[in-house]
Amino acid sequence: MRFTCRACGAKATVTKNNRISADYAELYISCTEVLCGHRWVESVGYSHELAPSQLPIRDSEVFRMISRMPPAEREELVEQLRKELPPAMEAEPSGPRIVRR
Repeated sequence: MRFTCRACGAKATVTKNNRISADYAELYISCTEVLCGHRWVESVGYSHELAPSQLPIRDSEVFRMISRMPPAEREELVEQLRKELPPAMEAEPSGPRIVRR
């Protein structure tokens, strides 16, 4: 991410990143032009998804929560999901799987 000083047009650099949450941060920015000295704060936040992640579910927080459940509770959850998911959702997708790196 590149920043330009609104006062003089010179390059600016992030001097501090104050992460408020996983989806929002405040960036403290300073102009690199010594004679200008302009400093400001930019807000950066998650807007929306353009494509879903191609990572397997085991990389998600949901998977970590399920893996910490006692085996009996985990089996009960699997059975409930089998009853409630439509048949198309249970089958593995056919065709090649695209993995982005």
